[in-house]
Amino acid sequence: GPQPIRLDFDVGGDRFSVYRTLQLGLDDVQVELTSRLRTDGAVVVEQHLTNLSNRPLSFQCLLFAPGRRRETRQVINLGRDRTTLMFVLLKGEELIGKELWLRAEEIGGPRVLNYTLTAER
Repeated sequence: GPQPIRLDFDVGGDRFSVYRTLQLGLDDVQVELTSRLRTDGAVVVEQHLTNLSNRPLSFQCLLFAPGRRRETRQVINLGRDRTTLMFVLLKGEELIGKELWLRAEEIGGPRVLNYTLTAER
């Protein structure tokens, strides 16, 4: 995603900085993760997957939480669109502040995307 950067220059003894935003990552797919604690005590992790290309994309997504079985979801033939996958983890209070790991494996392709997220209220 977009990352702010600062470039520092020293030209003939004059120093100055330039601020820019740099787009990091893949140019055809974007993954965003959020988490929240529901009133029933479950942590809900939402994975927003956006296909920025004109070719369909398919991913198998696995969410790993400490001390838990992995959760699996699939996105099949996502066109140039955005979709949201939801993972519901019961007894979520135990996970607050802990790191969760999402692995998105491209189905029929070579890519494996890895993301981490700290479970939040």
